[in-house]
Amino acid sequence: MEKREFLIRPNRADSYLMIGDVSALSHLYMLNRHLPEDKQVESIIYSDLNHVFEDIDGSNPFNFYNLKPNAIADILKLVNDMIPKMKGNRMVYIAGDSRVCVALNSYFKNELQWNTKQIKTKPFWNPDKKGLE
Repeated sequence: MEKREFLIRPNRADSYLMIGDVSALSHLYMLNRHLPEDKQVESIIYSDLNHVFEDIDGSNPFNFYNLKPNAIADILKLVNDMIPKMKGNRMVYIAGDSRVCVALNSYFKNELQWNTKQIKTKPFWNPDKKGLE
C-alpha cells in the first residue's frame, strides 16, 4: 500500500480548503503557515466550545463554526458554500474526527469528482474507540 502524506503542497493548487475540529487546529495552523501568501485559503474549523485557541503568532486565520461533533450535514452545507469561492486548482485538507474524515473524503471524491491527489485526510481520533483499539 502506498503511504500517503499529509503535507502542504504549495505548488499543487491555487486555493486550499482546511477542514477540521479543534483537535486538528494546531496541525492546520502549521500547514497554513507554510503556504505562500498568494495562495487562497478557505476554512471550516468547528467546535461545540465557545473558545478556540489562536495560532502561535496570536492570529486567527481560520473561520470558526459552532457545531456539534460529527455534524457532517452542517459541514457539507458549509463546504458547498465555499467551493464556488475557490479559484484555480484546488486542494482540501481534512483532519480530526475519523467519521468526518471518511464522510468528507467520500463526498469530495464521489460527489464532487475531485481527484484523490486533491484530497488529504488525517483522522486523529475516533470517539467509538478507546486507547489502541
